[in-house]
Amino acid sequence: MNNSQIKSLLHSSETINHELVFQLMQGVGVDVDHEIAQLLVRDHEGLFKCFEYQWINVLNKIKTLNYSYQPLPSLPAEIKHLTDLEELSINHNYIKELPTEIGFLTKLRKLIVNYNALKDVPESIGNLTQLEELSLVGNSLTEIPKSIQQLQNLEILSLIDNQLTEIPRFIIKLFKLKKLILRANHLEQLPLQLVHLNDLEILDLGENQLTKLPTELNQLRNLRILYLERNKLALREQDRISNLLPNTVIYF
Repeated sequence: MNNSQIKSLLHSSETINHELVFQLMQGVGVDVDHEIAQLLVRDHEGLFKCFEYQWINVLNKIKTLNYSYQPLPSLPAEIKHLTDLEELSINHNYIKELPTEIGFLTKLRKLIVNYNALKDVPESIGNLTQLEELSLVGNSLTEIPKSIQQLQNLEILSLIDNQLTEIPRFIIKLFKLKKLILRANHLEQLPLQLVHLNDLEILDLGENQLTKLPTELNQLRNLRILYLERNKLALREQDRISNLLPNTVIYF
């Protein structure tokens, strides 16, 4: 059976055709290209079979994984074999932790783990130095791991709807950050160091406990949009902020 026929079977909506491909690969093997590799792991069950069969030649060709609304309680240590992976999106699952081995995915540019059950993030995430977007929305994080400061290509950091009470000072190490989205946490103040994020364009602090913003915020020359809805900012403070940032669109 040639690659064209293999791809046709994998594109089929019939589960039996997918099973036939896996049996064929176990029996006589298949010359796997990137397209076949992606089709084999179209759902997480296919990925776990590749882990089980130790098909490294498949795993190291996968560039994108997107599993949402699937009963995926965890990621196994075998994810370290996804050495070519550039995008990992696992939303609305039941994941309670990320394995330390996620630090092996050094080509990853986008990591989206929204609406799961994470309480912390392994320090090995700091190894993902090519990461441009990190989104951990809707988890139960109480702090940001210090190793995140190593992600110096990061442009988007979204931590909406967690349990954060402060923004760590080391966040200023994220020199390329353009979007910082911290809506729906428990922030009461901002660190002065935030003003060193010179490339910051969008800052979302809505639905927190802020009563005041630092005057130094006016040093964020590239800030285009600032979200501050549903905080505890008095009208006088809102007026002060508006005067501080005349070129920024502010939503109170």
